[in-house]
Amino acid sequence: MGVMNTMDFCTTSLLRPDIMERTYSSFQKKLVGIDLKDCRLFLNIDCIPNELSLWAWGEGASWPHVPEDNIEVAHRFFGSVVTRIEKKDPSLHAAINWLWSQVESEYVFFLEDDWEFYRPVHIEKMLKKFQKKSLQQVRIRWEPDKHFKTRHLTYGLSPSMVRNKFCKYYVKRLKLERHCNPERFLNLPLPSKQKVTLYPSSGQTVGDIGSGWKVYNKLWMRVSVTTGEWIRKSTYTPKCKRQWSKLCKQKIRHAPDVIFKDNT
Repeated sequence: MGVMNTMDFCTTSLLRPDIMERTYSSFQKKLVGIDLKDCRLFLNIDCIPNELSLWAWGEGASWPHVPEDNIEVAHRFFGSVVTRIEKKDPSLHAAINWLWSQVESEYVFFLEDDWEFYRPVHIEKMLKKFQKKSLQQVRIRWEPDKHFKTRHLTYGLSPSMVRNKFCKYYVKRLKLERHCNPERFLNLPLPSKQKVTLYPSSGQTVGDIGSGWKVYNKLWMRVSVTTGEWIRKSTYTPKCKRQWSKLCKQKIRHAPDVIFKDNT
């Protein structure tokens, strides 16, 4: 299997073009065997942070970035960009459903907007692994080797290459499970004829930079384990307004002034 001249890429993103640029920049520097300018990117933009995650910042806080900022970053790295912007009901479920239903290339590279690449990624070596017909996904090592000794490897949404046929199969399953978290859905036991493997053979190659970004910016939200929708990150239920108010006063400080602007 030779090196491909082009490939479809997929990215789920929030309104954080700084993190997105860091991800694409590190990936471009470490990528071997394909030029991103020859590739097409399908980009889903969920308009978060919004009032859902800014509730802890205080009245008048707003987020300084808009979807066009993400699109501008994407065009700097990819030759073609197709976008979907979700403002009203952002959810990981809808994002994955749209992205994987759009792709056309035989193999698809999935890359969320919050990863940094530490080591070279050889496209040709990843493609060679698909000579095994039962293989559906090649996941790039996202943790130190010792973590994989006891981990049961499943499909996932970390940086990876996936067969187009698997994307289409998975989208059909998602449509049946309309209110599920795609990440958790992927972690279900693997069918006997479908397999996943790691690349490279050893050594952490990518690292998650999104979790630290959310903590630094005081963005208290997460993807629901059951529905895949973005929800407030807390043990309290959003319906209990008094408990939310008490939590905000006791445990959460306002974000730094440089992060938000006052609309008043």
